[in-house]
Amino acid sequence: MRSNMLFRVVLMLIVAVSIGCLAAQGVMNIQSVGNAVIPYEYILSSIHGDELWLYNYEITGQTYKIKRGVVNTECLVSPLQEIFSITIDADNGALSDAPVYFCEKGDRLYSAIKTPQWLYIYETIGDTTTQHSFNISGLYFSDTYNPLNPNDFYITDDGIVYISYYTYPTIGNGIYYIDLADDTMLSLYQGTGYGNHWIASFGEDYFLFYNNTGDTGQDLLVQGDQVIQSFPGSWIMHTWSYSNIKKLCGNYFQTVVSAIVGDYYQSYLVWLEDNNLQRIGLGGAEYPYYPLSYSSIITHSDSTFTAIESDWAQASIRHKKLVNGQLSNIESFPDLSLIAGPWLLKRLDAQYDLVHSMNGSGISKFTLVDYPRQQVRDYNFEILPGNTAFWPAKMDCSSRYIYIHNRTFWTGGWKVYLLKLQMSTDADEELIPQAMPEIAVYPNPFRESCRISLKNASTGELGLGIYNLRGQCVRQISTRISEPVEWTYHWDGKDMRGNTLAKGIYFVRIETEGGVISRKLLHLD
Repeated sequence: MRSNMLFRVVLMLIVAVSIGCLAAQGVMNIQSVGNAVIPYEYILSSIHGDELWLYNYEITGQTYKIKRGVVNTECLVSPLQEIFSITIDADNGALSDAPVYFCEKGDRLYSAIKTPQWLYIYETIGDTTTQHSFNISGLYFSDTYNPLNPNDFYITDDGIVYISYYTYPTIGNGIYYIDLADDTMLSLYQGTGYGNHWIASFGEDYFLFYNNTGDTGQDLLVQGDQVIQSFPGSWIMHTWSYSNIKKLCGNYFQTVVSAIVGDYYQSYLVWLEDNNLQRIGLGGAEYPYYPLSYSSIITHSDSTFTAIESDWAQASIRHKKLVNGQLSNIESFPDLSLIAGPWLLKRLDAQYDLVHSMNGSGISKFTLVDYPRQQVRDYNFEILPGNTAFWPAKMDCSSRYIYIHNRTFWTGGWKVYLLKLQMSTDADEELIPQAMPEIAVYPNPFRESCRISLKNASTGELGLGIYNLRGQCVRQISTRISEPVEWTYHWDGKDMRGNTLAKGIYFVRIETEGGVISRKLLHLD
């Protein structure tokens, strides 16, 4: 008996200390630092420390240059500075008009240029660039790199290069494997088909080389310097227009394929099982019947992830479980499924997630998930002008700084907006959000009606919505709280027309000026 009492006392002390620590730490908020015009073009952006680095290249005649600009934590934009320049001997052939590769992996920028006889790969770390040269006489592959489309040239995180080529006038194709650690170049595969292969990465460990000429030839699964599995051509549907592979969790991946000309959109769930690639379709037919697809994926474990789940009609943020090829929803904190227009979802660190959503009127909404406090807080910023001429192109984040860079249509200039996460203190009272409301539902589960009560509700506008599992609002009210008292609403299990709703799971979502909070309701027979 005494041991149980002692345990309860210790537990209460731990809880009290934890709450006290959170209170002493203040509340993390999102602030606007400012915005600035970026007066030049760039093709690549990445976070280094808390700064945003912007890259571009220049090829003039036989000279190749790498340039870099920086946006710092005060939203000051530096001009593009040349960080590397080299002139290729004209005896080695005319230089390509654009890089065949330009991509950052970790802290390294990998870029590549070529002549008809030579391939030059550059490895840039900070201000230092190393060159690797390889003879490619008689091998043909793309002259340019497009990060949005399939490519026949790929460099992994650890400096392994794959080149998929074709030969002419002798018809054939093949794959070369290059290790930049010692500049070895090995022939990995040789075939007799027309055209070469596109390269798709499965977690940087496995690569699917799929034939880009239709159903002829083979698709190949490669691990390291070995072909470990082959498939009939077009085993996974692909197009010249767009093809993408995203890791969901564990050994599961999703392929997303679309074509503007063909008006189709196809999605597969693909997984690795004993070094064999398996697949099942996630649906899809001709336009406008689009299948589910996932973006902004946060992987939690080998079987769970959170992502923006979208189809042709709508998009919402869902927690998903994936076991034996079967996808299902998970109900857990935070419930973000009711956020309208989710655009991007980011994990900042172990304590905070960030959602960027848009309402189409020039206002960007940012939702901060605070795991230590188990809270979800909303912040609105006028990121876009009222005429919506800007459209968000990308969001790059460190653990505390958020860079959103946009451009006006295809030909307009670039602009960057900078936000930061900052812990409020007693001296920053204007930054401290009002106390989050406390919501209680009784009884829950309920049969005929339940009482929804709200404590610590801030004065001002209050909106309450009850939603079904499909995210549809079935009951909605709005009111104004004139003084901070407990607010109560009795729900009779009916929709806005007075119809009794089916039994099942519902969610109540309350929005106040102090924040957003939701709870699950179980309506029984």
